[in-house]
Amino acid sequence: MKKQLQDIIDQIEACRFKAAYDALKAMSTDPSISEELVEVAELARIEIGVTEKRKELEPKGGFYAKCAVLRLQEALGDTDAAERLLLLKEQMNLTLDAQVNSRN
Repeated sequence: MKKQLQDIIDQIEACRFKAAYDALKAMSTDPSISEELVEVAELARIEIGVTEKRKELEPKGGFYAKCAVLRLQEALGDTDAAERLLLLKEQMNLTLDAQVNSRN
């Protein structure tokens, strides 16, 4: 399972979002994996689906791809990944707030 997760991370980092999406979809329906890992795979699949749709705007991924990678790294046991994910989300919130405030 760890190799499969690492392969998906590698696909995302190589901007092969469709391949990563398909692998996450297969993982989500695998009855042999834990419910917790299925949930991680489903969330990452949604994030990669959004990334794939926004590929023209952000060819190298962007926020959602980074979130998916951090989520999968956490599932692999990276103890710092959860905190980095929270920091990334906080940074995005601050960026959005600044954009809204600059328009007002």
